[in-house]
Amino acid sequence: GAHPDGDSPLGLHDLAGNVAEWVETPQGPVAKGGSWATPMAADLRIWAKLEVDPKAKDPRVGARCAYAEAPPGLLR
Repeated sequence: GAHPDGDSPLGLHDLAGNVAEWVETPQGPVAKGGSWATPMAADLRIWAKLEVDPKAKDPRVGARCAYAEAPPGLLR
């Protein structure tokens, strides 16, 4: 919440700088975004790519868990 002007339309914030995320592209898996080890703030953008072998372990890369919002009334 340190930079509320960067909140998403859903009110999410502080997503940059944790780990780059694996995303699937037509060319295969790609690590995108910045991580805690990114030296420049401009490289925290979602279009920034990390050159990482998908089979390698790298502490700068992780996965973000996401799910669809439950329909109204489903959760009580």
